[in-house]
Amino acid sequence: MACRLLFFLLATYGILYFSYKYYVPWLGGDDFARYYSMYLHPLDISQTEAPWIYRQFHALVVHFIYKLGLFYSNQISFVNPNVDQHIFFSALLSNYLGLVFTAFVVSCIVDCTIGGLSVCWPLLGGMFCFLSFFTQQVVITGLSEGWPWFLVALGYYGYVSGRFWVLGIALLVSVGQRETIPILFGSMSAVDLVVLTRQRRKRLFPVLVCLFSIFAFCSYVALRRWLTPVSGYEHQLDIFSMVGHLAAWFPPQKTIIFQGLLSQNIFLLYLGSLMLRAIAERRDSGSKEAYRSWGADNLRACAAFFILMIVSAASGIGENLGRISGVMTPIFAALLVIHLKAIEAGARGADVELSGD
Repeated sequence: MACRLLFFLLATYGILYFSYKYYVPWLGGDDFARYYSMYLHPLDISQTEAPWIYRQFHALVVHFIYKLGLFYSNQISFVNPNVDQHIFFSALLSNYLGLVFTAFVVSCIVDCTIGGLSVCWPLLGGMFCFLSFFTQQVVITGLSEGWPWFLVALGYYGYVSGRFWVLGIALLVSVGQRETIPILFGSMSAVDLVVLTRQRRKRLFPVLVCLFSIFAFCSYVALRRWLTPVSGYEHQLDIFSMVGHLAAWFPPQKTIIFQGLLSQNIFLLYLGSLMLRAIAERRDSGSKEAYRSWGADNLRACAAFFILMIVSAASGIGENLGRISGVMTPIFAALLVIHLKAIEAGARGADVELSGD
C-alpha cells in the first residue's frame, strides 16, 4: 500500500509544480481571498464570512504545513505584496496531498469491489482523479477542494466495504469542511432503502448511514445558525429562497450544460463505460440478471450526483454548479475502472470461446 502512495506521488508531483508556477488565484479562484486569512488564523470565526469560515479542516492543514516550514522557494507567476508566498505554497500542497490520498483510497475502493489485490486497475482508478477537469481548475489551487474529495472517497470506501466507522469519521469531519457531503451519502442511503425494500436483512446499514448523514447535516446547520453564527449567504438556509433559486434554473440555462455537465469529464466517461457494460452483458445473457447485482451501485451514485446538482442550483451558487457536484469525481473514477475491467473480462471470455471453437 505504501508503494501505491509513492506511485501516485512520483507520477503526479509535476502537476503540483505546474500549479505553483503558473496558477493565479484571481482567474477563477477569487475565494482564495476569503480563505487566506483563515489559513493564517484558523478557528478564528472573525476572519471571513459564511459558509467559508466553517471549512476549518483544510485551514488547519494549511496552517500546520505553514508552521512546519515546508516551502519551495521559486519564481512564480502569482506575485502579490499582500499574500505570503509561503501560505500560497502551503495551500496548494495541502490540496495536492488531499488529492494524493484521494487517489489512494480510490485504489482501495477498486480492490474492495473487484475482490482481492490487483495492480493496474486500482492504480488506473486513482490516476483518473488527477485527469479530472477540476484537478488544476479548482483542486490544486488556493481553494479547499482537495480534502472534500478525500472525505468523499473515504466515505464511499466505508460504504462499499460495510465499514460504518470509516464512513462515520468522514461524515463527522465533513461538518467542519463541506456541508454537501452528508447530503451526498444521505441520498445514496435513501436510494438503497428504496431498492432494498424486499431485503430487510440488508437495510440496517443504509438506515444507519441515512440517520448519521441527517445528524451530520443538522450539526452543520446548528453550528451555522445557533452555535457559532457568522453572517453571509443566509439565503442558503432559507427554504423559500432556495425554491426561488431552483425555479430560476428552468428552463435549463447554458450554465447547466457548460459548467454543470461538460466539465464532468470523469462522469461522462463513467456513463459511457456503464452503457457499454450494460449492453454487453445484456446481449450475452439475454436478461437483466447479469447486471442486477451491480446496478444498485450505479443507481445510488447517479441519484446522489443529480441531487447534488439540484441542491447546488437551489443554493444560488451560479457558475460553481459543476465544482460542487464534481466532489463525486472519486466515486465515478472508481466505478469507471470497475466497468472497464468487467468489459475487458467479458471480451476475453468471448475470445476464449472463439478460440475453443
